[in-house]
Amino acid sequence: DSLGDMSFTDAVHQISAAVLSEYPDTGIILDRADVPDARLPATTVAALVDALRQGGANVAKHAPGSSARLSFDLDPDRFTVTLADDGPGFDPAGLSPDRAGIRVSILGRLDRTPGASAQVHSAPGEGCVIHVVWDRHRPQPHVDADTGSLPSVYESMGFSDIFRPGPAVVVWLLFVAMS
Repeated sequence: DSLGDMSFTDAVHQISAAVLSEYPDTGIILDRADVPDARLPATTVAALVDALRQGGANVAKHAPGSSARLSFDLDPDRFTVTLADDGPGFDPAGLSPDRAGIRVSILGRLDRTPGASAQVHSAPGEGCVIHVVWDRHRPQPHVDADTGSLPSVYESMGFSDIFRPGPAVVVWLLFVAMS
């Protein structure tokens, strides 16, 4: 196996720990007998962990006291995770463009991760469900070798989704100055 790969078992542990760190009352649903002896790219695991950690943070912020469940459905070629809560829910179409939690940290991050995708389902009064899938056989986005077609740091960090260039540069400079 490649050094850049991680076992499904390790990925389950990392994702579970990340969600629990944000919302400790989350129930974990997994039949250990169902965890295949398979691997997925470590960079994919990092993206899944970050996206689902954001999901846990959203539950803590917008649905405190709700019941949350993190479930896994795994086979050797497909790693599926669902984070569901029974909180107040919301209208996804009503999200303002400056809200980065779902748009950038979950959907955008996984859209840029080879083989991964995410969907967020919610409605007022119906809780929220974040459904994340990594599929080994999902077609990879085509990227030309020409560096002009590669995303800039600004785009890859999601700033283009939430900031205009001028304010984003100021935020970035402040971040660099503080580190």
